[in-house]
Amino acid sequence: MKRVTVFFVLAISTVLVVCTMVGCASWQSPSESEAHAAKETHGVSEQSQGELIDELNQAILNVPQCKSLTVTEEMTSTFYEDGKNEDIKEVSIYKFDQSGDKIKTSVEVDSSGVKLAYYTDGDAAVFVTDGPVYAGTTEQFGLDHAKGLMPFLENSIGKPDVFLNCAASVEKTEGRGLVIYSLTLDPKKYIESDEALRTLAKYGSPVKEAYVTFGFEGDGRIVSIDKKLVYEKSTSVWNLVLSKHDKTVVSPMPEATSTYEQMEEDEERKLEEIFGDEDVAEGTVAAK
Repeated sequence: MKRVTVFFVLAISTVLVVCTMVGCASWQSPSESEAHAAKETHGVSEQSQGELIDELNQAILNVPQCKSLTVTEEMTSTFYEDGKNEDIKEVSIYKFDQSGDKIKTSVEVDSSGVKLAYYTDGDAAVFVTDGPVYAGTTEQFGLDHAKGLMPFLENSIGKPDVFLNCAASVEKTEGRGLVIYSLTLDPKKYIESDEALRTLAKYGSPVKEAYVTFGFEGDGRIVSIDKKLVYEKSTSVWNLVLSKHDKTVVSPMPEATSTYEQMEEDEERKLEEIFGDEDVAEGTVAAK
């Protein structure tokens, strides 16, 4: 989600924003423990690096389609400063239903104890807080995931072809009915592939290490996607588990009690209460 409202911002003082891009077809997963357990098994492939890259590419291209899906995304940012580690964790449960003429989605987010939810039906959207339920459009709320699973994955993880082009090495392991491809990326190539990463590098925070893992089950469906980026003073980890293939049900949108415009007014009023009228009017809140 591009737009973070004041109800969310006021509860979190530090956020690491590292947005890279990845798209795939429709995927499914068993339990999270099963998806990640295969990474601990033996059965490492002796194929050449080129053969493994080609095999992974074909596996991604041939992922079976589905009409509905649930994605559980866990994001953890760890900051290192003065010998102390600070973790910021966000868990989001996305549901997609692409069976009709309009895409329906929902997402429930828990970020360091702050909970919120969005529901969409086509271009219509509602934002559920612990108070009002605001109605607006997906564009107003900046809900890229409302465009469907593939756009969501592109914004969350990145594009598979980018990972394949930036791979310095790849390892294949098999076990418990799963096939796991683990890629170690070339940091320089990966930085050059993404504008956000180039900007971070320009201002002294280049990616030092980068890893991506794809997990497949026996019928060719993706079971998990993981990404880890290591910087000098922080580490960001994404763990995605895909489940309930063609069995996901998106609940109807809750009835709204307020409009998007009223939400903006509510946000401005809350900012004024905290920072003062003059700072909000002059746009100096961000500098505080």
